[in-house]
Amino acid sequence: MGTTRELYLRTLGHPLLHAAGAPVRALRRKKDLALLVYLRLEGGRMHPRGLLATLLWGESTESRARHSLTQALGRLQRVLGPGALLLEGDAVSWQGRLPCDAEVLLAGDPAHPEVDDALAVYAGDFLAGFAPGRGAADFEGWAERTRAELRGAALRLLEERGRAAEEACAWERARAIGERAVEIDPVWEQGRRRVMRALLARGEQAGALRYYQAFAEWLAEELGAAPDPDTRALAERLLAAPARLPALPRARPSPRRAREWLHRLSGPGTTLPALLAQAAPLLLCLLLVAAAPLAAGAEAVHQPQHPRHQQHGDGCGHQHAALQRHPRQQQRRAGEEEEHPHVQEALGTAGAAAAEEDHPPPSRSRKRATPAFRSSVIRAATFTSAPARRAASNPMASVR
Repeated sequence: MGTTRELYLRTLGHPLLHAAGAPVRALRRKKDLALLVYLRLEGGRMHPRGLLATLLWGESTESRARHSLTQALGRLQRVLGPGALLLEGDAVSWQGRLPCDAEVLLAGDPAHPEVDDALAVYAGDFLAGFAPGRGAADFEGWAERTRAELRGAALRLLEERGRAAEEACAWERARAIGERAVEIDPVWEQGRRRVMRALLARGEQAGALRYYQAFAEWLAEELGAAPDPDTRALAERLLAAPARLPALPRARPSPRRAREWLHRLSGPGTTLPALLAQAAPLLLCLLLVAAAPLAAGAEAVHQPQHPRHQQHGDGCGHQHAALQRHPRQQQRRAGEEEEHPHVQEALGTAGAAAAEEDHPPPSRSRKRATPAFRSSVIRAATFTSAPARRAASNPMASVR
């Protein structure tokens, strides 16, 4: 049995046979490489030569196809070494130990050393962008079936690792695995649901709903289909779930920011208008705070007084009491009113007008003039009434 452990066959993505990371240039023909891939993945059984000739040289006659197959097998033996291929009569079988990336997926072992959460071994679809040439229609059909099988194997490995991540509540890891599965197969809805559950577990309910909406729109545009019932049911649960807001970090004062702000204010290019523009919001707040007590006091002045304060004539009782404590003032006031009888009428009319202008009285109460107002009216009446009396007693005075 030949050993070819120094070589490695890559089939996921563009196929390549390389040794220690360097491509093997002796295997440059595409049909030679296609024959190697087929024999390696279909090893363990005998392949008739006629079947292999038709697989890659179907456009040629049988004799020419068999001749081309014999030449290709000889080139493979020279590259792989003796014992890698078993040629028995009219049949060919694989006997070598050539490592291959596809066998990692076909083994289906999630604990395999080359299997990780990102499934880096899956560099692309099987034989992506590879075309052997004319007459290889049978090979291309086989490659398509193998491509679907390997893609399913990769998704099953990711599904097992993703389930384990969810059971361990490793939601970031579960989301990465789900996104990797969707990258391999965009219509793999198990991966879509895993991403949605991971977003919901992290408190991103709106993000999960947006993710579902984007997928549903893409599916309708590209395939004219709708998400399957399990995915729609998960979306309905997301809509019914109460919204959870992520915890916001507590704000802490930053001395560094304060120093930067002060440095910016004291910079050489800073002008007084710029400083005032930056400080305007703070000054406005200070003015509002300072004006609040003044506004409250003004409102209290215009508010009606308590009924028990009105029993003395709306705050004038204290002044009447003061006059009662000074008899001379009271006698002088009475004498002025007797000397000018029309003062009483002027006081009553002017006091009522002033009271109605400043504080409109209730319908059942009558405002009284304050002492200061009464004194001003008396002085005015005295000034105007004395000349009038003199003119009335001596009519010729006005002529002179």
